[in-house]
Amino acid sequence: MIPKITYSLAFTLALTMALSACASEAPYGPAASSASSGYTQKSLEEGRYRVTYRARTAEAARDGALRRAAEITLGDGAEWFQIVHAYSEGTAAQPRTSVGIGGHSGGGGSGVGVGIGMSFPLGGGSSYEHSFEFIVGSGERPEGGDVYDARSLFRVAG
Repeated sequence: MIPKITYSLAFTLALTMALSACASEAPYGPAASSASSGYTQKSLEEGRYRVTYRARTAEAARDGALRRAAEITLGDGAEWFQIVHAYSEGTAAQPRTSVGIGGHSGGGGSGVGVGIGMSFPLGGGSSYEHSFEFIVGSGERPEGGDVYDARSLFRVAG
């Protein structure tokens, strides 16, 4: 017979491993579907692209989109890219709590019960998406913000 504490320890260890696996970020790469983590891209015209990156955190979504833009820029033989339009959206998963109260009477007695429940999002969890359109170029960089050196950014992100 296995002691009761062993079952408790095994359950706690399994739950901890499951929760930590759910919280980790998916590796960088293309999205397997429109709802999964990773990047999607579209060539809008010569030298102009749209990149979208979906991740569990807003920071990871933005970093993934910037990294992919740097890869596309270098693949085109260009040196820099300029973001011309950007947007982000996301939802953070939150635990949910519920309370239920019930009662009964009959058979010579009565009773009241209270139940409290809490659910944790183990599956989907938080989801953030960062998208932007950008143009690529070489030589002198345009004036204004949101211009990135692709080689420098790729060294940092890669």
